Amino acid sequence: MRVDLDNSDIQTHVNLIQGIINRLSGNSASVKAWCVTVVTGILVVAIEKGHSGTALVALLPIVVFCLLDGYYLSLERDFRQLYNRFVASLHDGTLEQQQVYSVLPNAGSRHRATAALSCILSTSVWPFYLLLLLADLLVVQMGS
Repeated sequence: MRVDLDNSDIQTHVNLIQGIINRLSGNSASVKAWCVTVVTGILVVAIEKGHSGTALVALLPIVVFCLLDGYYLSLERDFRQLYNRFVASLHDGTLEQQQVYSVLPNAGSRHRATAALSCILSTSVWPFYLLLLLADLLVVQMGS
């Protein structure tokens, strides 16, 4: 059964997916901001107390926030693919009614893990966390 292009459900569906993509993008930016805040706080304490070993504690939030950032970016990419498939099927005239009411990205823990790893290796993620890691190691070296 073909879907009427003037159906308000189509616009609602597109807006819903766009909203999800925007939130995931905002979450990724928030993760980076929180990571800088936490790591900076740990490094300041390490420098003030003169305990360079304390700076190694900053490795944990760097790794955790990097993984979380990759996870959010992988979800964002999946929802962008979902959006693109939806719009393509809309333009092709192959859109089915059940597609209008389905907002499910690719599923499965294996897919999510490989997608997150791929996102961590993207240029929008790894340079940021590499710089934080280098700053952390610099503080550790300065104290030695």
